[in-house]
Amino acid sequence: MGIEFPDGGCIRNKITFSLLGEKLTLIQNEDFIKAYPRPTYKGKLLSVTKVIVENVEESKINHYLEKINDLSDLLSFTTESQVRYQGHDYPKEGSIKRRSSTTGTIETWRPPFEIEYPAELVKFINSCYDNYVQLRDSRQLPIVFDYIYYSLRKETAVEIKLAMLFILLENLKHTYALQTGYKYKDANGKSHPSPTNNNDTLNFKRLLNEMLEKVGMTEDLNDIKNFRNDLIHEGLINRENNLFKLYEKIMNIVREYIFRLLDFKGTFNCYTPGEQITLP
Repeated sequence: MGIEFPDGGCIRNKITFSLLGEKLTLIQNEDFIKAYPRPTYKGKLLSVTKVIVENVEESKINHYLEKINDLSDLLSFTTESQVRYQGHDYPKEGSIKRRSSTTGTIETWRPPFEIEYPAELVKFINSCYDNYVQLRDSRQLPIVFDYIYYSLRKETAVEIKLAMLFILLENLKHTYALQTGYKYKDANGKSHPSPTNNNDTLNFKRLLNEMLEKVGMTEDLNDIKNFRNDLIHEGLINRENNLFKLYEKIMNIVREYIFRLLDFKGTFNCYTPGEQITLP
């Protein structure tokens, strides 16, 4: 769906999502889509998308705003940008309007889906929305998406990008441990969780491996663990090896983990250019 032009061309700027049986139609500014790869827009806060919901009773406005915020979270992940609710109009003998102060920029660089070809993106949101809502709070997924976004900012030193991803991994494994029911060795949860009542503990690497294996992933985490320890103890350091390759590896792991966690069945782009994963 989209806009058709007299010369026969068209732009797919109109997408309909079905969120638990309720339809929301997303319409993007055609100039934004035509400006691919969008160098003019990168790093800016722009209003480029409208969401249309038809036949809404006034009493259900907040209900749909919750859905729009959830949709915005998922679009933040899939576009590598901060997608935020900015305001709404509600026609009824005039109009009820609301506008909110909004922050966030467009940072799209290597997104899992291309907005010019939205079929897989639509499949992801339509099929995974329910799973996202169920896991959103327990796994703190909006925070995860924010850390991915902040680690993408091009002006940030790669060590800082990696530090953000290490915090993200710590958060993911922490919420996994809580969800699994593991008990921490102190009441404040500041020591490694234990899978049993004895002195056995799950350190960073062991718990992360278990978390990944739970969704069918097996990764070599030695370089991630070693650099994490070095960064914590030594601060900003120079290394001969390519730190961006390590950053790229972690982004690939996090991206695949989220898709598997939300039980996506389809194809997405890895963070590494030219690589894709299809989840059956």
